[in-house]
Amino acid sequence: MDPTINLDLVNFLLRVPDHQFYREGKGSLLYRRTFQRSIPEAVLEGRRKGLQSADIGHRVLRESDEISIRLDAIAASPAVREFLDIPWMRTCLDELRKGVEPESSSRSSAILLRGLGVGLFLRSLL
Repeated sequence: MDPTINLDLVNFLLRVPDHQFYREGKGSLLYRRTFQRSIPEAVLEGRRKGLQSADIGHRVLRESDEISIRLDAIAASPAVREFLDIPWMRTCLDELRKGVEPESSSRSSAILLRGLGVGLFLRSLL
């Protein structure tokens, strides 16, 4: 497998603007547009209630020491630092340590965990 292809894909995904995911009160916009011809509308427009992984902030907080170690590990790679904002990821973790609130929980999932996953993936390639 050619690592440059993977890096191109990661680079693309990290640069997709937020408005491609959420617009006019609807989430999953990119998904909906991509699959509008291949998935039944009832599935595409499904309206499920609830919040997936509502406890994510508490779970991240419980593993915050291990996550901090992993952040240090990926921050050691110049290639990873080129793609990810490690200081912002650390700020998200620090905010969560100050208190598990809806906003800090959301950022821990959207910024910290996604970034950590990308960082570990990139590190495994390089």
